Amino acid sequence: MAFDESDRARSKSTKRIYKVYKQKHKGSGGYVNGQTIVLLLLVTSSITVPVGFFFYMPDPALKQWDKEDKRLKKRGIAKKDRPIKPERDSAYPTKTEIALGLLKEFKVAHSLIKIKGVLA
Repeated sequence: MAFDESDRARSKSTKRIYKVYKQKHKGSGGYVNGQTIVLLLLVTSSITVPVGFFFYMPDPALKQWDKEDKRLKKRGIAKKDRPIKPERDSAYPTKTEIALGLLKEFKVAHSLIKIKGVLA
């Protein structure tokens, strides 16, 4: 089994596509709205097949806190005077949590397949 993530740039102005968020565009160095897909791949000696996927989106509250924390840190505000980090919203799982969930779903649905290794 192998996990992979793929960023898909969509447009600078779209907001109607599922789980789209502002991403750094590697090609231009600017920003673009895009999606991140976490894939679960079944890898054998003769074939590689995608067997699961999930759309990742960062927690907007954590993203906003991080942006504000960096701004305050740059201004020289002491850590004790900056807002505390908010709890992660379970509606926005991390990429690792998504990968583990995909693996559990695969194992339940295909219990006869023996997994010999996981590449992440």
